[in-house]
Amino acid sequence: VFSFKNHPLEILAPQAAPPLITTLEEKAGLLEQLGIDIFLQHPFTRELARMPPEDFLRRMIYRYLQPEVIVVGRDYAFGKNRAGNPEVLRAFGELLGYEVLISEAIEAEGIRISSSIIRRDLQQGKVEEAGRFLGRNYSLAGVVAPGHGRGLGYSTANLSQVTKIIPGRGVYATWAHLNLDRPEDHLRCPSVTNIGYQPTYGKNELAIEAHLLDFSHNLHGQRLRLEFVARLRDEQTFPSPAALSKQISRDIQTARQILAQS
Repeated sequence: VFSFKNHPLEILAPQAAPPLITTLEEKAGLLEQLGIDIFLQHPFTRELARMPPEDFLRRMIYRYLQPEVIVVGRDYAFGKNRAGNPEVLRAFGELLGYEVLISEAIEAEGIRISSSIIRRDLQQGKVEEAGRFLGRNYSLAGVVAPGHGRGLGYSTANLSQVTKIIPGRGVYATWAHLNLDRPEDHLRCPSVTNIGYQPTYGKNELAIEAHLLDFSHNLHGQRLRLEFVARLRDEQTFPSPAALSKQISRDIQTARQILAQS
């Protein structure tokens, strides 16, 4: 699989670059699971953006890979000003001796799956819909930062250094994956995750706070991955910490039921 390390818009129009759905590390792992032997990650540069389609095929693809078959999606575009398309690719294939296979769009529930639809669903908190289109539950990885010490009686992990799109504000049933750097010690814990500004405490900074169930160890500084299974409710403001604590108890009960079935 040939891909770019960075999204082209990060170079051409940084302000319009979309947030990531999948990191390069995650992408490599998914491709490996699918049986892909080699994953080429080439940096996208302005020099590459100025390269005509023929030069891109000859200098970047044919010269190094000498492919017998190239598979692309029907909307694939490449080269300067996106002048290259599957038809151009096929025309050069006749000269260079490779075959072109065009993959048709994939639909689910009558909807054509696209990254823009998945991003929209995630931004709206529709993690179940996004998961169906992805073929897997969406997840976020980061480093556990110090919490706020509210004393509500639950072990919490506040995720920081997140580099992907963050689902919309709300409360979710999630799986927390621990020991990411030691696969042999991988641990998965049921959890309830709140994404929001903590209105009960008047906070204005977006936080990703996971309450790990049946778990009490200190995770500060460790890497953690949250797998989003279902949305439980919208973000709410409560009249007191006690009222918030009661709602968290109800959220935990609901999350346990959902996760037991997932």
